[in-house]
Amino acid sequence: MSDREIVLHAQGVVRSFRMGRETIEVLRDLELELHRGERVSVVGASGSGKTTMINVLGLLDRPQAGSVRLLGEDALDTGAARRNELRNRGIGFIFQFYHLVNELTAHENVLLPAMIGSSLLGWTGRRAAAHARAAELLDQVGLADRMRHRPQELSGGERQRVAIARALMNDPAVLFCDEPTGNLDPRTSGGVQDLLLEIGHRGRAMLLVTHDTRFAARCDRVLRLKDGRLVAPEGEAR
Repeated sequence: MSDREIVLHAQGVVRSFRMGRETIEVLRDLELELHRGERVSVVGASGSGKTTMINVLGLLDRPQAGSVRLLGEDALDTGAARRNELRNRGIGFIFQFYHLVNELTAHENVLLPAMIGSSLLGWTGRRAAAHARAAELLDQVGLADRMRHRPQELSGGERQRVAIARALMNDPAVLFCDEPTGNLDPRTSGGVQDLLLEIGHRGRAMLLVTHDTRFAARCDRVLRLKDGRLVAPEGEAR
């Protein structure tokens, strides 16, 4: 067991959905600890609930039971405003399909998390620093010369690099990656994988959901989502 800080701790998480008269239990007493600086991958069959898990742990969806503690705070036992604040400041997301705003430049897309989390007065006070950080992040992902381009002027790999920079904008404690290379060709995918593994976990925990077993194996720890629970590949429950 790592002695590094636990930045996210999920315990007893249950999430089910009603399908007509039937109840489908997707997550069953799911438990997970993520430590700062740790890269953890989750694999599993299609339909096993990996995206549902990301949505619940990332505070985008509420479970029927269980707790999710982010930086020691119970993120579910709080009001919606505080939960939104915790998600905005403490969590970064990278999805398969980028979800960039087409009307904004790459630089403006990266700025969005900082703008959303600030009041008008607060944004005025930190605008210059936020612009500088967005430019620095785009440089780190290799897009210093593409900052003024809009998404439709970028390749798929470049769009995903913008999405990575955006996810890191608020320096989150946890980075959730849901099939981040699933929409890329093999050559482009390799570059994005290298980038994520290099910078994604710096000072934070990274949780990667992927069908690519070779990508998953490059992480510090590999887990499998099976029957609604996270287990080690050899079957040891976590």
